[in-house]
Amino acid sequence: MEKQAAIRKINQIGKAGYIISVIVQVLVIIALVGALIGGAVMAAFPKEAITMTMSGSMDVDLNLNRLGGAHLTDTQLQNLQSELQSGSASFSIDDRDYLVTGVETTQDGVRVSAETSNITADLKTILWPTVVSGVVYIVVVLITIHFIKRLCKEIKNCESPFSEGVIRKIKQLAYALIPWVFISGITESIMSSGMTGRTSVDLNIDLGRVMVVLVVLALAYIFQYGAVLQQESDETL
Repeated sequence: MEKQAAIRKINQIGKAGYIISVIVQVLVIIALVGALIGGAVMAAFPKEAITMTMSGSMDVDLNLNRLGGAHLTDTQLQNLQSELQSGSASFSIDDRDYLVTGVETTQDGVRVSAETSNITADLKTILWPTVVSGVVYIVVVLITIHFIKRLCKEIKNCESPFSEGVIRKIKQLAYALIPWVFISGITESIMSSGMTGRTSVDLNIDLGRVMVVLVVLALAYIFQYGAVLQQESDETL
């Protein structure tokens, strides 16, 4: 009797999860359709109808007090200012060239100011990567929800949580979660491509999401081991 009651509760949880996953799936599909419509509108949008110019500046503070109490004399500061303001001092960050425009003393050390050339881009070029990255993200969400729904449906109808169908669906969900390990790096790369004008692919690995995938996959094999034990128990009885 207790076994049947436990199975009924498991089925009820699966049913609730299935209903929620269906609702979420519908909402995500609506969001995907909206993103695709936005992409179609963006494609028809005149490229140079709206343009914007962005400028970049940077202040680098060197805290000399934290570097063993070091300090610059007035002569050293004047020499440093002369060298940096000569127009030849520059550096690059993320393929952007920065020209040093000034240096001054602060309460704790030295502040170096730098500027980069203006970036002119049309609104379509900037917003297009946002639409693309949004579609990619929504598609990954939709795939994940699909496998969650399949798992919940299997749990809703199962006669045992250790059934082959439940174990198989848990494994499939674990594999479906793998894209989440790379999704942040991919979407950020797409966004960066639109802002910088250069195409790059950054496959940063999210270790937290790697752990989630491993935990779900481990649960699948734990349930598989439980199925073996249950089979051995039934054969013994």
